[in-house]
Amino acid sequence: MPPESPRNGDKTMFIHKDFSLGKPHKRLQMVFRAIYFVVFLSKKSQTLSRVLRSPSYVAIDVQPNDDHFTFRDIDPKPLSDLVRDKNFDGLLQYGGVKEIAAILETHEKAGISGNMNDIQNRIDVFGSNTYQKLPAKGFLSFVIEGLKDTTIIILLSLQSLPLAIPEGLPLAVTLTLAYSMKRMMADHAMVRKLSACETMGSVTTICTDKTGTLTLNQMNVIEFFLGKEEMKDKTTSEIAPNVLELLQESVGLNTTGEVYRPISASMPQISGSPTESAILSWAVLELGVDFDELKQGHEILHVETFNSEKKRSGVLVKEICHNTVHTHWKGAAEMILAMCSNYYVRNGMKLTMDDEERVQFETVIKDMAAKSLRCIALACKQFAIENQQDTEKLEETGLTLLGLLGLKDPCRPGVRAAVQSCRDAGVHIKMITGDNVFTAKSIANECGIIKPDEDLNNAIVEGVTFRNYSQEERMQNIERIRIMARSSPFDKLLMVQCLKQKGHVVAVTGDGTNDAPALKEADIGLSMGIQGTEVAKESSDIVILDDNFTSVVTVLKWGRCVYNNIQKFIQFQLTVNVAALVINFVAALSSGEVPLTAVQLLWVNLIMDTLGALALATEQPTNDLMTKKPVGRTEPLITKVMWRNLIAQALYQ
Repeated sequence: MPPESPRNGDKTMFIHKDFSLGKPHKRLQMVFRAIYFVVFLSKKSQTLSRVLRSPSYVAIDVQPNDDHFTFRDIDPKPLSDLVRDKNFDGLLQYGGVKEIAAILETHEKAGISGNMNDIQNRIDVFGSNTYQKLPAKGFLSFVIEGLKDTTIIILLSLQSLPLAIPEGLPLAVTLTLAYSMKRMMADHAMVRKLSACETMGSVTTICTDKTGTLTLNQMNVIEFFLGKEEMKDKTTSEIAPNVLELLQESVGLNTTGEVYRPISASMPQISGSPTESAILSWAVLELGVDFDELKQGHEILHVETFNSEKKRSGVLVKEICHNTVHTHWKGAAEMILAMCSNYYVRNGMKLTMDDEERVQFETVIKDMAAKSLRCIALACKQFAIENQQDTEKLEETGLTLLGLLGLKDPCRPGVRAAVQSCRDAGVHIKMITGDNVFTAKSIANECGIIKPDEDLNNAIVEGVTFRNYSQEERMQNIERIRIMARSSPFDKLLMVQCLKQKGHVVAVTGDGTNDAPALKEADIGLSMGIQGTEVAKESSDIVILDDNFTSVVTVLKWGRCVYNNIQKFIQFQLTVNVAALVINFVAALSSGEVPLTAVQLLWVNLIMDTLGALALATEQPTNDLMTKKPVGRTEPLITKVMWRNLIAQALYQ
């Protein structure tokens, strides 16, 4: 016969077959129980008919010497198997929890009751009511168990990627640069290279021109010396005719400018460089030059254009009516003075220039320079037509000094405050000019680049001196140099190279074609929009539309603002990312649930990359930015202060 399946309420499953009856007065009680079981089974026969195909019998071994039922007579194995296998169907077949509790004479909530011996007997049969805890699992075991599910891996990756990858950072940086570039146009600065906006914020040194940048580039003749005498408040009638004629030739023929007198207008229209325009305007108003008549009576044989190294220009002229040839030179006063051996005075006499008189002329030049005047000298030499055989060469010795002109180019309004703003921001200003040392020093003092009580040892140098330095001497003195006078475009390039080797971030201003190498070599090239040539503009990174040094300082402020806005967005994005990841990570380990779903994280990421970037990218520059030191080349983008704020804000969230 096959083994019987447990039946609902079958209390005999837990009774061992080898039990004996106790004392004689208990035998009737045991017989009554047996009869009770038989009656109970008969009542359940209909329910068990679907399971059992053959009749079942319960065998009770009655022994006359044992009338006491003990818990040792119950087989604990079926109960252990029931609990271990978590067999709910088997539990129902036994009648449920209450039926089993009734068999065991215990309560499902209160537990075992009775005397100590009874409880001890139950413990001996079924064991203590304890279980051995499973060993604790480590973090790695949870990770390994979680990674066994491919779906979890995919969801975790898709949820983490939007926060782990700062895809909004390029958008924020581009938006910041584009917005700043547009706003800088309103501040008279056109950005040609987008990256120049950010680089400008790290500039440590600005090498600037004088004429047109620090000054207005609107020159006027303020002083005129004929010989050693200043012709102030004196008219042309007080000048000898021969000297006046030579002055008119020198000014009207040795020039690259043009004078046009319209019929309907009383004032002539003058074109040319600021220096040429100032001299031509003075010639028309003070000397009464008629340029049309002057050109008709003279023939130009040869022209030597202005040279930035020699600082002079010349012309060889044939006077038609007198059949003579005149050589005229015009240029820097000290350069022309060195070529002269004679000088004219107001009455028309030509006097020899000895050493003492040469010193007196040099003093006049220095006095003009001390007044921030650009000193221009005029000289000439006359020949008979038969004595001038080579018409392709101009005489450079034995010239006669015609006069000294002092031209004033006033500083731009606000340039002194702009220079002081750069000094407060830790940016060094170096002025590079073609004027002599005294003029350059005076203008630098007027602009605030140097101070009257400042130690100027090795701070002012001429271009030729700097050029003749050895490499070691240049590197040793480059940071102390504040003014470079009588400089050439090559000297400017050399200075930029030395500053970059010293670790400086250099910005250079330039307007001429010869400035193109220096503009390209510098970290930031700033060309002038009004006086600048197309070659200079193409070589630059930013075009200053109004040629004003104040606009250069504005560009510097915008550059620092761009760098600061990028740092703010990085800190904002990292704070949100770290906070979200830590919250999800800690919650997943502690409670097994993730408080922020993937959709919520994507929504946070969307808001952060759009509205957050737009808000931080459009912040305006403040004056506080110009009180901080420039950012060095090797300084990290994420500073220690940013890390501190990031961690504190993430923990607070």
